[in-house]
Amino acid sequence: DDITARREAEHEMQASERRLRTITDTMPAWVAYVDRQEIYRFSNKAYERAFGLTREEVRGRAVRDVLGEAGYEKVKPYLGTVFAGQTVTFEREQLVAEGVRWVEATWIPEWDKDDGEVVGFHAMLRDITMQKLEEQRLLRLSQLDSLTGLANRVGFEQHLSDAMAESRKTRQALAVMYLDIDHFKRINDT
Repeated sequence: DDITARREAEHEMQASERRLRTITDTMPAWVAYVDRQEIYRFSNKAYERAFGLTREEVRGRAVRDVLGEAGYEKVKPYLGTVFAGQTVTFEREQLVAEGVRWVEATWIPEWDKDDGEVVGFHAMLRDITMQKLEEQRLLRLSQLDSLTGLANRVGFEQHLSDAMAESRKTRQALAVMYLDIDHFKRINDT
């Protein structure tokens, strides 16, 4: 009876994982589960496709190995936050199989029922590259004069702010020249 109960429990666990995989594999979001040792224990098809890996190549691998050293260093602070028990959401550029994409990631800690420790986290990522490109396009449009294609006041102020920040950072002098043209309105109108 003990063996039968154990087999039934294993069968139910496998059926549960198949159901979860069926649901997550139809989602456009990249879904994964990472344990406390930063090892992938689950990933859906979208996650695997994004990184150009198979399920077998993701499962059992360390986050550092899948993301690469540079990618790992960028997410390291978020790992600390999620393993401290806080849900974290962030945006970042992610190197994937097809190049660089912008993703919005939400990491949700999973708690051990017995002693209240974080045993891993669920990662849900969505590709927001198109949204970021549109934001950049709108920002460029908001900073340009539509007639001349030159920077408008907003664009000038942004360029000046960037130049001042660079000047402070590099400790190099910055010069700004102001030119006033008499009767410019008449010139501009013609």
